[in-house]
Amino acid sequence: MGAYTRLEAINRMLTGSSEHFVNSLDSESGVDTSVAQQILDQNIKYALTQGLVNNRFYKKFTPSKSTDPAKTNKIFLPIDTMSAELVEDVLNVEGNGYVIASVRSNPLRLWNVTDQTDIWEADREYMVDITVSLNWEDIDTGMQNAIIASSAREYQMITNGDDKLDNFLTQREVVYQAKGKARDVKKKKRNIFYNNADAMEIIDRKGPLWGVNLRSWRFR
Repeated sequence: MGAYTRLEAINRMLTGSSEHFVNSLDSESGVDTSVAQQILDQNIKYALTQGLVNNRFYKKFTPSKSTDPAKTNKIFLPIDTMSAELVEDVLNVEGNGYVIASVRSNPLRLWNVTDQTDIWEADREYMVDITVSLNWEDIDTGMQNAIIASSAREYQMITNGDDKLDNFLTQREVVYQAKGKARDVKKKKRNIFYNNADAMEIIDRKGPLWGVNLRSWRFR
């Protein structure tokens, strides 16, 4: 849960442009406030679609089983899914290429773009990379700061266009973006070996040279 409310985010954007803060987004919603809210929403959506706010994860799915043929062998996704794609390589029907997956709505389900179907092989597990939507209040504080910083800079350039103030806001944006992304990576527990089978083999000492006595050569 984030520490900043939507009102606090808008006020930071307004004060960053030397404008007066507001006490309510409903009763004091003028032109400036509306512009600030639109910019904030755009930056929130960008962060969500990039999976930068702890809203991206891997999950295994097995195609559904049902007496209803319309619901059989399908992979139904969470209701707040924004995007989804297969992590592993899955061959298409012809066996001459790999499947590209996407999301189809009503209901939300994994769609086989390559073969143009939502029917998946029964009794098989599929690892899916899912990005879900979050409310502003549910975004981590670190990424809230990064989103506010980006929004404040954009709002200032649109309303004032002050280059000196933009330089100040740019430095603040860089700091908050770095902290926010670092926090996202830390929570996901990712490192340079993440999703790298070859690297993991080396770590687990299962590589092709493990257990082989290599002869040392001495050159003159």
